[in-house]
Order: sequence, then structure tokens, then C-alpha cells
Amino acid sequence: MTGLYIHIPFCQQKCFYCDFLSLPSDHDQTGEYLKALLKEMDYYSQSMDAGQVFDTVFIGGGTPSLLKIEELEEIFQALFKKFKINPVAEITIECNPESLTFEKIVKLKDLGVNRFSLGVQSFDQGLLEKMGRTHNRERAVEAIADLKRAKVENFSLDFIYGLPQQSLEQWQESLRLVLKFKPNHLSLYNLMVSEGTVFAELAKQGRLELPSEEEQVQMLEMAVALLAAENYSHYEIANFAQPGFESKHNLIYWRNQQYLGLGVGAFSYWQGERRGNTLDLGEYIKTWTEDFQPVFSEIEKITPQQEETETIIMALRLQEGISYEKMKERFQIDFLVKYEKAIDWAISSGLAEEVEGQVFRLTEKGIPVSNQVMIKFLP
Repeated sequence: MTGLYIHIPFCQQKCFYCDFLSLPSDHDQTGEYLKALLKEMDYYSQSMDAGQVFDTVFIGGGTPSLLKIEELEEIFQALFKKFKINPVAEITIECNPESLTFEKIVKLKDLGVNRFSLGVQSFDQGLLEKMGRTHNRERAVEAIADLKRAKVENFSLDFIYGLPQQSLEQWQESLRLVLKFKPNHLSLYNLMVSEGTVFAELAKQGRLELPSEEEQVQMLEMAVALLAAENYSHYEIANFAQPGFESKHNLIYWRNQQYLGLGVGAFSYWQGERRGNTLDLGEYIKTWTEDFQPVFSEIEKITPQQEETETIIMALRLQEGISYEKMKERFQIDFLVKYEKAIDWAISSGLAEEVEGQVFRLTEKGIPVSNQVMIKFLP
């Protein structure tokens, strides 16, 4: 499986928790950015192997749904013209409720999108305001209803827990409401307070009141129980899916497989290298419109040991866990022998388990403290 990621950096405004590369939607360089993006697409389509096929496409941001219909048309026409896309590829676009209309959903379906990822984050109006979100509860509900009305067959909803002053009752209410819509997929993220965000500044001032670690674990446990009762698989630490609706694109990341990232600040794991495109919008536009060549903020050749370690760490995020057979096939190692000490510790601590003598994975007890297990596998 090989993935293609395309970054659209523009947002209506930056949310208080967000540390992703994003810019105001009224930025006067949107047109120039899209021209540069098409040039980058040209470059890679001309330089890659003629037989290269992409099995997933993910348009992320930022907020791609902010783009005008004609801008989205330009991107998708170029995508299918310049690259070989698997006829049954999963093609996802990230959206926010305030910029997703019924008409835009229908058009995106016509352009080839078959999976929508909607950033709801909460159904509680007070919490939405505390996060700096630009939509309200009613608009979120309308956007989900529009997805259903447009007969979208695969959509995912994003939520955050562990928010400032969030109670278990508020979290439960959001979960119960979301289950009424029966999304195919849910991403439930534990709030991370990252440097450079509004939340980080509030925390420094002692003005960010978060639920305790125990309460945050209870929130995850509550979600696991409610979703399991509705036949959702907890297939990754922060992700739940109805059978067959796991995110194929994100599984490429978690299985440490190859993906190409296009756009300002986009990352790739490509041809044995990890590459990060320049984070500077002006530099990105200049390098593609004038120089027609990539400029990276970082580039790293991945050693065989790095690839092995990263594959283990990422696989521990997945319910499918670490297959002994696949580790032997990919890295020519006996996983049980090489990592015996870490395996024994994790199992004896109740944080991991062995399944049918073939797979090592985290237990539900181990998921909230996954980092404690992962660190044991570092060289």
C-alpha cells in the first residue's frame, strides 16, 4: 500500500489547541499556493517510476473544505491526470462544519472523494468556544445531516477529550449524540497542549484547568465501552471503526509503509527517506514557480534499525499488533528472541498480551499508558 497526502494550509482561524501548519483563509496567496502545488505534482509525476500506483489519497490541512469549488476541481483534475490512482483507492478530504455545504459534498463526490473526515471536536457549545472553534453545535449537526442526505457511504468524525473544564457528563453526552448519527469511523483524540498554541500560553499563566489524568483515562474507557456496544472496533489507540471502515490511509502510516506528501510543510516517507517540505509559504511558492525543485526543512535517510524500531512503535498503536511472521519477513529477525526482555515486562505488567502465539499487542489496560510500553523497545 502506498499513500499520497496533499496539504491545504488555510483555515478560517487557528484553533487554540492547534500546532499544525495553518494560515488565515483570507490569505492573499491562496491562488499562488495552488499554482505551486500543481507544479510540485508535475515534478513528482515526471520523476517517479512509471508504474507507481497510489492506493490512498488524503487531502488534509488546514481546512481543505474552505477552498472554492473551482479550486478543488483544479486539484482533483491534476491528481487524476498526473498520478496513477488505484481504481478502488480510498480518497479522503478533511472538512470543518462551517465550510462544508450540501452542494460542496455532492461536488466532491463527483470529483472522486469517497471518504469525508469532519472535525466536530465537541457537541458542547461552551467547549467549542473554549477551543476557539468557528462552528457551533447546530452547524455541526447540520453538516453531519448533509453528509447523510448526500448519501456519503464513508465518513469519519473527529472529537477531542480532556478539554479545559470538560466533565465526564459532557463527554458522555457528545458520545451518545454522535452514536445517533452512526458514523463509519471515529477519531477520539486526547488533548495535547503543544508549544506555540493559545492553550500552551494559558497553561503558562496558570489559566488552563484540565481534567485530571485519571478523569482522562475514564473518558477513554467510557468511549471504548459505549462504542464496543455499538460494534465499533477499537483498531488503533485513538480510532474506532465499523467493520471494514478502518482508515486505509492512516493504516499506511501505522504500518510504516511508503507515502508521498505534497504541499507546504508536508512530510513524506519515500524511497527510504523521511522528508519534510519547507514550512515557509513564501519559500514554497518561490521554489516551485521559479526553480521547479523541492526545498526540504529536513531530510533523513532511515537506517534499517530505525525502520525496524519505528515499525514496532507504530504497530503497538494498532489492535492487530506486531505479527512475528511479518517482522521476520520484513526484517529477518526473531521478534520474540530479540525483544524478549521488553515483551516479558509488558506481559507481566498486564499492559500487553500474546495472541495465539503469533502476535504481540497492547491490552486495553496498556492503551492509556502506551508510551510506557513503547519506550521499552527503543534501542
